[in-house]
Order: sequence, then C-alpha cells, then structure tokens
Amino acid sequence: MHPNATDGHTPGHPPSDIDPADRSATIVVCMAKLSSKTIREADFEEYLKTSSDFAFELTVLKSLVDQGFECEHGGSYRDPITKKIRQFDIRASTSRDQLRVSLAVECKNLHDNYPLLVSCVPRRESESFHEVIVAHNSSTFRRGCPDCS
Repeated sequence: MHPNATDGHTPGHPPSDIDPADRSATIVVCMAKLSSKTIREADFEEYLKTSSDFAFELTVLKSLVDQGFECEHGGSYRDPITKKIRQFDIRASTSRDQLRVSLAVECKNLHDNYPLLVSCVPRRESESFHEVIVAHNSSTFRRGCPDCS
C-alpha cells in the first residue's frame, strides 16, 4: 500500500477493482508533490516580480495613477444584460479640457508559455456591439455600432 493511501490503492491511480477500459468509472486524481525545500523571502520576492498577477495589476495601476488617471482597483458589478456578478481589474478615467476618457483595464500577465488566444467567432448582432458615448458642448450623443469591427 502507498504510504498516503487509506483504502489500499496508490493515490493518482484507479483502484485495482475498477476496469481501466470503463472510462465512466475511472477517477484519477493527480496532485503535485510538495517540495521539501524551505521557501525563503527571496523566493516570495522573485514570485511577485515574475509570476504574480496581482503584482502585475499593481504595476499597471501605479502606471495609470502616475499618468494622472483616477483609478478604482478591483471590484465587482452586475452585468446589465446577464445580471451575473462580474469582476474588473482596474477602472481608470481622466479629464483634460472638455474631454473625458474612461477605461476598463483587464490585466493579463502573459509569458511565452502562457499566451493569450484571441479568437473570433460569428456573433449575433444583439451579442456584438460597441458603445460610443460622446459629450460635446454639454450635449450627449450615444451611438451603438453593431457593425464595427
């Protein structure tokens, strides 16, 4: 018996009384083996510099604030169409003269082994649109753009 097993089989492998050809009955659990190496402060610092999505968000947030944007970091809102609760990384806005720019910023910490795939599939017009809001001389014009690409 495996040292961590309590029911007579090796963890990560199906019990011997289950037919491996019967995929409906096979449950395989794979767990990473814990390292015996002590994690040190330098390990945390390296992780935060190279791998942490949260640290990346903070870097982007600082950059936006340094450029004069007012920011809201991390929060949730109710999707007006699906009514589901959604999360956002950063909302940023700035005003210059009579122009106001508002951004919804989604942070992705990409690497060669962790790319972002953007795919395009045909969508119904009701699912695919751009919303442009323009304010000029105190008048607001709203224009939907279902055919924008």
